[in-house]
Amino acid sequence: MESYLKIEKSRFGERLHTKIESSRSARRTRVPCFLLQGLVENAIKHARWPDGGPLKIAIQAAVEDGKLMIHVTNTGILREGSQDGVGLSTLKRMLELQYPERHVFTLSDDQGSVRATLKLQGPPCSDS
Repeated sequence: MESYLKIEKSRFGERLHTKIESSRSARRTRVPCFLLQGLVENAIKHARWPDGGPLKIAIQAAVEDGKLMIHVTNTGILREGSQDGVGLSTLKRMLELQYPERHVFTLSDDQGSVRATLKLQGPPCSDS
């Protein structure tokens, strides 16, 4: 994600602020890259850019009770119908294929931000 965010920072410059926090155990957990990149792309594409202020993207990852928890938060509000787009539909389908009955995905308002949360249990099917 750091490489992808560097590309986005080159596009948006100081208008984009990013932060990544992850525990050591989360960094050692294998996850198909398209899952996280899709969430971050969506956060940038659909975020509300504040007037005169930066767009803030935060990625947090930790292992809790044996499950990988990933949060991607961006500046903005959750718009009606925003969960019905192609990007999130594709993400949901990939989750079903890679983590059948072992995942939870939520998208919610979080006090002036939108938060996407992934809860993944076990390795992806492509690793089995």
